[in-house]
Amino acid sequence: MTNTVETKTEAVTIHAKQLPKGTYVRLRPLEAGYDPEDWKALLERHLRDNFTTLTLNEVLDVSASRHEHFRFLVDKLEPEVDGICVVDTDLE
Repeated sequence: MTNTVETKTEAVTIHAKQLPKGTYVRLRPLEAGYDPEDWKALLERHLRDNFTTLTLNEVLDVSASRHEHFRFLVDKLEPEVDGICVVDTDLE
């Protein structure tokens, strides 16, 4: 008796793209009642520590504490492209 094992391999294609440095990002809160004083510094730190790029229509889930999360939609980017680099840049 002969055992044959067939293996399937799938190809994955990766494309690298140079993204422009962002100058502006508009984030829209996805839940009502956010006080900007509560999340502004938290959001700046979260972006700096966790992201090198932002993509249009991406949802950011930022933990404020064990029980509190802020969710934001990346609503607008400048320059007006689908993605921007946020490394070493100041965003408005």
